Amino acid sequence: MVKLGAIYGLEQLAARSPNDHSAVVSLLSAYVRATSEKRRSDIGSPNLSSIEEINDLVDRGERPTIDTQAALTVLTRLPLRGDKRRAELEQAWLFGANLYEADLQFCSLRGAVLCCADMRKATTGFTDLMHADLRRVDLKQAGVYNSYLLFAKTEGWETEGAKFIGNDTDEVADFLKTMMENRN
Repeated sequence: MVKLGAIYGLEQLAARSPNDHSAVVSLLSAYVRATSEKRRSDIGSPNLSSIEEINDLVDRGERPTIDTQAALTVLTRLPLRGDKRRAELEQAWLFGANLYEADLQFCSLRGAVLCCADMRKATTGFTDLMHADLRRVDLKQAGVYNSYLLFAKTEGWETEGAKFIGNDTDEVADFLKTMMENRN
């Protein structure tokens, strides 16, 4: 409970204090990356080489821990502040995450494992999903705009009613490169 209180307290701090916003994003992003990597290790560091292996994890109920999910939820609902990233979740293990209606604009999810995540009605915009594992992700009615999906694994993703506009363009790649270079 203490962890959850701290996570939600940081959300309030970021909402009230624009000066602390970047620090909160960095702290919560680091927390999600660290706890998700521990989770991946705890379940035997699966390499997800096949859909059968993914299905096995689904059958075992794999998903982020409660505190990791809470931090992820907070990151996706923080207000955007200028040209700052909403979240820096490169390589994060987010298998089965609940990202329903999540605002993923300006997030870096490069190389993240999002297999079987619920991303229905989620919105991306200038989101770095390069090399992300999106197999069996539910993107129904999601808006995927100006995002970078190069080399993403997409086998079995559900995209009914989803809108894909302006993705994988040179403009998006240049913008994301600038964002990576200008990190705090």
